[in-house]
Amino acid sequence: MELKKIRSFLQVLSYRFLWVNLILIFVFFYLSLVNPLFSPFLFVLLSNFYDMIGYYIVLKRQWSMPSDVYTALKEDFYVAGYRIIQNLFDYLLLFVIYQNFGFKYALSSFVLKLFGLQDVLFYLFLKIRFPSVWTWLKWTPLGVLKGNLKNSEVLIQSLTGVLIAILISLVL
Repeated sequence: MELKKIRSFLQVLSYRFLWVNLILIFVFFYLSLVNPLFSPFLFVLLSNFYDMIGYYIVLKRQWSMPSDVYTALKEDFYVAGYRIIQNLFDYLLLFVIYQNFGFKYALSSFVLKLFGLQDVLFYLFLKIRFPSVWTWLKWTPLGVLKGNLKNSEVLIQSLTGVLIAILISLVL
């Protein structure tokens, strides 16, 4: 029984580029211990890893399987519940970054998430084609102003977030 669980876990970790994200978590964890400037990127990688497993592998792939449980409740119900848990996980990570590295690194981490970098990494590491329109990023700065975003807008916004996060980390 345990061997089957281990194989299943290893199969999940080998899915697409999930393993690259995991390796980068270990690299950025070490780099963060050497220089806290790397801790906001550790935050984004941890958040992304959680999202890839939680949303994509557990929820999204389950919807494609026939099941009385999944058909009994709407997909929106699962997504809403998952997003609450995901946000709590991100807030816990922000608190850990704050406790271990300080306010400016926690703020930089928040900026990276706010500007949509984690969403971009989600698609890159799962080797999923970027959507032509990003309809769910309405909570990002550009999303608040514009609503639905194009790929170029999402990428520019994410890179802007990286620059702001680095400036916060270096200047504050």
